[in-house]
Amino acid sequence: MDKKKIIKVALKDDFKCECGNQSHLDGFYPCNEDGEYVEPSPSWKGHYKCDSCDQIYAPTNLGFLF
Repeated sequence: MDKKKIIKVALKDDFKCECGNQSHLDGFYPCNEDGEYVEPSPSWKGHYKCDSCDQIYAPTNLGFLF
């Protein structure tokens, strides 16, 4: 699998991936910078991976997580 570029975005409840996926469809899951699924922890940087196309997103609004 080719490594996807990490895209920085302001994540919100109605976020939509470039592939058309949304949270109520296949959804998005916490991951690390390499796209490996992780459990959120204090060291997690807030990355999410699209479960449809594997695109990785890094939030520009980390405050929404806490």
